[in-house]
Amino acid sequence: MMPQLYYPTIIGLFSLQASDQYLERVAIMPPAMKKPEKQDLAAILKQSSLLKEVVAQIEAYFTGKVFSFDLPLQPAKTARGEAIRQALCQIPYGETASYRQLAMKAESGARAIGQACARNPLALIVPCHRIIKADGSLGQYSAGEGITTKAWLIDHERLHRGSFSL
Repeated sequence: MMPQLYYPTIIGLFSLQASDQYLERVAIMPPAMKKPEKQDLAAILKQSSLLKEVVAQIEAYFTGKVFSFDLPLQPAKTARGEAIRQALCQIPYGETASYRQLAMKAESGARAIGQACARNPLALIVPCHRIIKADGSLGQYSAGEGITTKAWLIDHERLHRGSFSL
């Protein structure tokens, strides 16, 4: 059985799932979702060194110490999905790109980018929150509290961008 961890963060409850090899799912849960009461955090983290690393990197992200994630991700189901994922992951920390810009980079269509972002199984890790509309407005976001969460993530990255160094 694949370990699942509900983990509270500054922006809400995360649902994390991993196999022995890959991070399978990262979801930012809607505000109405409450942490299950019978979860043994220490036991789950002891059982899964990958989930332990995911939690460490997410915590470091929220404290402005990690600017990209280095985790083994479940491969995308299609070559096109992998191309879109790679293009998303190449958007620099603290910056945004339009659906159209990403579509050109991934050799896809803007609507396909929007659909891929809406179905992104790895919220935050694959940074679909960095995709905005061509007019600079935020567009949609399917995780957490929607565009409120998206705006918070973009603002957080812009705030910590100055401490980023290669």
